[in-house]
Amino acid sequence: SVAAVAADTTAKNFGSYHALHWLMYGFLQKQQFSEAKQIMLDMKKYADEKPTEGARDYLISMKGNYLVETDDWDSEIAGFTCDMSDLGHVNHAVNYWIEGMKAYRKGDQATLQKIVKNMLTEREEAAGKITNSGLPMCSAAGSSRNMVNQLDIDQAYVMEMQLTGLLTELQGDERMAEKWFRRASKWELDLSASYGPPVIVKPTFELYGEWLLERKMAELADKQFDKSLIKGPKRRRALQGKLDAARMLNDEEKTKELEAQLTEILQPMTDEST
Repeated sequence: SVAAVAADTTAKNFGSYHALHWLMYGFLQKQQFSEAKQIMLDMKKYADEKPTEGARDYLISMKGNYLVETDDWDSEIAGFTCDMSDLGHVNHAVNYWIEGMKAYRKGDQATLQKIVKNMLTEREEAAGKITNSGLPMCSAAGSSRNMVNQLDIDQAYVMEMQLTGLLTELQGDERMAEKWFRRASKWELDLSASYGPPVIVKPTFELYGEWLLERKMAELADKQFDKSLIKGPKRRRALQGKLDAARMLNDEEKTKELEAQLTEILQPMTDEST
């Protein structure tokens, strides 16, 4: 498409990957997964050819968004790696979250526990690098990785709580797992919304809502998806969750309404010039 070519040209010529990230997210919301995958393959190539901090930053963020929206956890994209040493606290959290989700899907408690411990350690270290007002300390100005603020820490903490809940579930304590999901949901609700692709790549409301649906608790799940739609209006995964809940509750009117909304959203993106 014209939009894809323009975004790709911008990335090649100017090293600006913002447009690619947003375009990929748009494709993901419309389930145009093959187009989104091509953007991810291009992004990996850019990050390999010119591994600037910005390129690697976007690679990790885009990888997280891609995997969450596609559930393509067995793809080559799930294995994309890059040097993380100089990236920011949130990038580290997203990377940990991805690896933690892989471990959870395999039932690997030991690996997931280690990841959660590492996230806690890094969060505590990051907290020592900000002032009481939540701003970076002046002494941290020499390193972009150290330029952490309270929002970074809070977003990373939400992802840490998500994985802690999943770990607790694997350990057989679903009541405690739900407590962690509720805590993460409340914490995230108080944070400012992301404009475009979510920084917390799997909104807690959707993670918790889907977890509730698996346990046939459709009414509670529906409320979580509503919270997700407050933060991200018309998000496909949230609407799909509400649709699944409506079907489970045999609510025919709401089912038809949500099916219509999703049908409209899933119309393929086209170029106005064509």
